[in-house]
Amino acid sequence: MSAASWSVALAAAAAFVACATGAPKAPPDYADRVRARIEVAQQLEVQRLRFNPTPCSCPPFEIALDGRWHRVAFDAPEDSPMMIALRQAVEAPTATSRGFELRGRLRENLATCARGAILVTFNPTEWVDGPSIED
Repeated sequence: MSAASWSVALAAAAAFVACATGAPKAPPDYADRVRARIEVAQQLEVQRLRFNPTPCSCPPFEIALDGRWHRVAFDAPEDSPMMIALRQAVEAPTATSRGFELRGRLRENLATCARGAILVTFNPTEWVDGPSIED
């Protein structure tokens, strides 16, 4: 077999092996990692949130997912008793805590703020040791 034949055979074998094993699996991107954290957190009864405003237009609240803080968009009407109480809790002149424990539903859909930060969607339904909510 000539050198040219060997080169062709070797190239064909390399192509076959590459096709047989498939492309290497790409590592998960950041959004995939956030979705995986949401799946884990959805099993928890209580979610930890904090008020952490930024100078940009991103939402001022964050939610803890697997030990990491993520900006949170609320899936609740602004005039709902829960949202009013949450705003009052952080705006009160005597507010000492900027952290909250809430029950609610984490959604799997993600959004982004104007600066591109991923927003987790959360529908708060109940305080855990917090202000009482009256309808």
